[in-house]
Amino acid sequence: MNKNELGYFASLVKEKVGWLISGDDLFLISAKVDNIIRKYGLDDTQALIKEIEKYPKSFLWTVIEELAPLTTWFYRDYKVVRDVDDVLFPFLQEQNYSTKKIKILSLGCSTGQEVYSVAMSIKKKIPDYKNWNIELLGVDLSSEAILKAQKGSYSEFEIQYGLNARDMIENFKSDGDNWQAKKELLKRVSFKRANIYKDNVSDEKYDLIFCCNVLNTFTPEAQKEVMEKIYEHQVMGGFLCLGVGERINGLEEFYDSSNMECVYKAKYSAGKKTSRVFSDTDMPTFERPESLRMIKKM
Repeated sequence: MNKNELGYFASLVKEKVGWLISGDDLFLISAKVDNIIRKYGLDDTQALIKEIEKYPKSFLWTVIEELAPLTTWFYRDYKVVRDVDDVLFPFLQEQNYSTKKIKILSLGCSTGQEVYSVAMSIKKKIPDYKNWNIELLGVDLSSEAILKAQKGSYSEFEIQYGLNARDMIENFKSDGDNWQAKKELLKRVSFKRANIYKDNVSDEKYDLIFCCNVLNTFTPEAQKEVMEKIYEHQVMGGFLCLGVGERINGLEEFYDSSNMECVYKAKYSAGKKTSRVFSDTDMPTFERPESLRMIKKM
């Protein structure tokens, strides 16, 4: 792939999903483009570009999804997990005790391990969770990742990457070469396909939002736009979790730091917001219809 062809794909993902492709990322993009060419039986990069331009409402998004990073594992960032488990869940449990409702959103959830990790933590940290209405929604650009997350089936390698034996046995069951999430765990989560850069991913307000190791791949301009959208989905004084060491453009405008390294608190007043709602009608949507409820009230 020549420099102009690399530039084409870098511009494409920057425009559609806000990603910044540079340095080592260029090599990864080049390798992924080669895989796409082989997968769809095309002659070369120019043939791929022609297909993209010929089918901008379908094949374009197929290619973008193929280029998406999907790296994740259970309980990925220990510092985030520790702070959420030991500080945020007890705080939210006390703060929302009168309503017994907690809404949690995971942006860039990939194949779902983060969402299931949160669901398992809730089970351990909120003893009477069955008496609560806790909604847990995962959102990702990739329809393939969302399908895998909805199924809740993971390979031996995936299930052991971050999970201890006790969590495995309590929440998953062996299914041939894979491990399948048990029904009790599946019914407590939901997933939706959406482009967090362009789409309004939800009409709800959330007590806790995870956006870990996602925005560091975005351009500074896209980071700030997404940060504003995240803030608009946050309840007053709600919490945002980022990945360890992430420094995101626009964060300080909408959030205050806390005594936890990766956790930020939404400002009660972040100045005048534009209240924009993005919608990319070219991108097909894919949503699991039922919303999560741990157990309906009797």
